[in-house]
Amino acid sequence: MYLTDPNLNLLDPNNTTGGGGALLLDLDTGTYFGGQGVAIPQTDTTVGNFNGTYVFGAQDYNATGLKGPEFNFLGQGSLTASTEGFAGTGVVDDTFEYFAASNSGYTGVPFTGTAAVDATNVGRFTMVPLDINVTGTASPFTTVIYQANRGQLFWLNEDANTLFLGPIETSSFTGVPSVRSRFSKTQVKRKQYPGESTAGHKSGRGHQSSSTVQ
Repeated sequence: MYLTDPNLNLLDPNNTTGGGGALLLDLDTGTYFGGQGVAIPQTDTTVGNFNGTYVFGAQDYNATGLKGPEFNFLGQGSLTASTEGFAGTGVVDDTFEYFAASNSGYTGVPFTGTAAVDATNVGRFTMVPLDINVTGTASPFTTVIYQANRGQLFWLNEDANTLFLGPIETSSFTGVPSVRSRFSKTQVKRKQYPGESTAGHKSGRGHQSSSTVQ
C-alpha cells in the first residue's frame, strides 16, 4: 500500500477536488499475482445522495470467453434514488467473445438494474442483477456497489465464472450515443473493422450465472 498526497483525486487526476487515499499492489508470486487498485476515503454514505447522472466502466475477468478471459465496458447512465432504478447506455469490447462469437466491439448497449440498499452495511448496495444486453438477450450479473461519496462509487460482480471491477462517477457528460441496429429494434449494432467481412458472424450467445451475494 502506497499512501498518496491528500490533495489528489485518484479516480480523476484532473479534478482539483482531492481526498487522497492509497495505491494498492499485490506482490505475491504464483498463478494469481500483480493485482492493483486504489483505496479512497469514504466520506458520504447517505443513501439519497446516490442519485443523478453517472459515468461507469469496468474490466471483467471470466472463465467462459471463447478466445480469452476478458471483456470491458464503458458508459453513461442515471440512478433515481426514490426508485433505486439504474439505466444506462455504453460500449462493450468483446474481443475475446464472452457475449457472442463475433470478435466485436458493440455500441449502444443497454445497462439496467435496481440498486437495493443494504440495510446492514452502510454505504453498500446490491444490484441483482445488473443486466447487460449486448445481443438482444440480457446477460445478468450479480453486482454489489460501494459508495465512497456521492460522486465516487465502485462496483463489482460476484458470479461463479466472472468477476468485474470498476468505478462509477458523477458526470455532466452527454456524449454516449444510442445506435440503431440494422437487424432488429432490440439487437445492438455491431461495429465493423476495416477490411473485415460481415459474413458468417453469429450472435446471441448470452452467459448466465448466479451466486449468493456476500
